[in-house]
Amino acid sequence: RSAPAYVQVVVDAIKLAKTADQLVLVSDALATMASGSMDLSQLDRVPGMMTRLSEALAHMAKVTGNYADTCARTVDMVDVLNAQFAAQADESTEITGVTAPFKTQRLGGFRGTRLTALHIECLRLCIVARRRALHERVVRMVLSVEFASFGWPAGAARARQFMEYRYYAGMVYAALGDRHSLEQAQRQWLLVFSMPGKFASAIQLAAYRRILLLTVVLDGSRFRLPSFYPPTHSRALETNAGTYTGIAEACIGPKSMSAALARVKDAQRVLEWDGNIGMANMLVNSLPAHFVRRLGRVYSSMRLGQLAEIIGFSAHPLASNAGGPDGLARSLAEIIEAAGNDNSNNVAVSLVAVDGQPFGANTVVRFSHSFATLSTLPNVAVSAASERVAAEQQLSELLQAQVAETKSLHEKLVRLDRHLALSSEYAANSREQAAG
Repeated sequence: RSAPAYVQVVVDAIKLAKTADQLVLVSDALATMASGSMDLSQLDRVPGMMTRLSEALAHMAKVTGNYADTCARTVDMVDVLNAQFAAQADESTEITGVTAPFKTQRLGGFRGTRLTALHIECLRLCIVARRRALHERVVRMVLSVEFASFGWPAGAARARQFMEYRYYAGMVYAALGDRHSLEQAQRQWLLVFSMPGKFASAIQLAAYRRILLLTVVLDGSRFRLPSFYPPTHSRALETNAGTYTGIAEACIGPKSMSAALARVKDAQRVLEWDGNIGMANMLVNSLPAHFVRRLGRVYSSMRLGQLAEIIGFSAHPLASNAGGPDGLARSLAEIIEAAGNDNSNNVAVSLVAVDGQPFGANTVVRFSHSFATLSTLPNVAVSAASERVAAEQQLSELLQAQVAETKSLHEKLVRLDRHLALSSEYAANSREQAAG
């Protein structure tokens, strides 16, 4: 049975179907394609065949409204396709007397799965379906394929496919919500910027907006584009993502989170329009833990009520103003305990109850592994003398490193000024000679 001819008949049947009942009849044909009895790798040899199949599946999901079932069928087809690609690559590299790197280069720069439009459509259907079990299945069966096995993109269309694949892959990971998945989403979106191009892509802009929010969620810092990314492209992305850069800067700047919360509130319509409101809500929920740990780099201990006042916790959606200062402190204590032992910014936070009483405004918050040397509480025991000396030494080393970095930067600026002066003088002499 010819796979391209069979698939073309299925594609035509999907396009000609007018109702959901008619499309149900195509399910058996899709099941046959996903069973492994057909060589789907032949479709990649026919120009445009994978694209036509992907468009037909998207049309079928839209008409029936059953994105989950269509995605499940597509996942099975992609899994079969990957296995067939890998088997063919292993067979084609059995050349005697030729080293493995050379064989890989001669065969087109890859071994294993080739990226197709069907892979991208599979991820897109998974995102629209919004089923956690389906996301986990896609991660296990589709996204588990290593990046190197896709080979290097050739041409603008191929580079676009890679960017789309990495962008959608990040969205699939981010939907799972746990920290490991969020870190994988950050990695996928970062790979979007590895594709060369003459101009900044709209896909890169969308990934840049999301990764700005995600980086704040993960470690409370601002995302910076890779150093190899062209400066002209960087300026274009930052200009078109001004709302998101403003949110990120507000989250890492002041001690209080009031400015960051105000930024997110003002950008509500933009976030909803871009489909990033869920990521923004994750950012808002992560702010208290990040602001608390940031203070841990300055202080060694502090009362919980004082801590809530400094970071402006009363304006946070998770803050409970019922019960006065003690109620506010208790809601902050719940967030600190939920954060666990995540030593972000090299700061661990622990709560010390006073005389066995429940958490309240007088509960002591202790910070460890920080550069703090003095306590803000007059009645709380300070650290041992040896610990204070070690902390002072760490702080001194940090300051010395910053001074050395400043001196190095100053020397670079001086050399640059001299270079510019010589260039200006050379240009002036050239104009005089030309005039003479």
